[in-house]
Amino acid sequence: MALKDRITSLPGSLRLKGNESKHEQTDAWSNRDLIPLPPERRTWGWFNFFGFWSIGSLNLANWQTPSTFL
Repeated sequence: MALKDRITSLPGSLRLKGNESKHEQTDAWSNRDLIPLPPERRTWGWFNFFGFWSIGSLNLANWQTPSTFL
């Protein structure tokens, strides 16, 4: 198998297979708030993700913490 074929098949081999019948079942270790949504129910795109982290970086604590290491 060529290196290019291995690299293109890598994301598929790293993806975990979920059991759709047990997707939202809860137990002592998880609840519905902690279980990731399936891709078809996700409403955030790249713009929302980028905006969320950009606004979060404007927080004063996020700038003060790294400055203590200088």
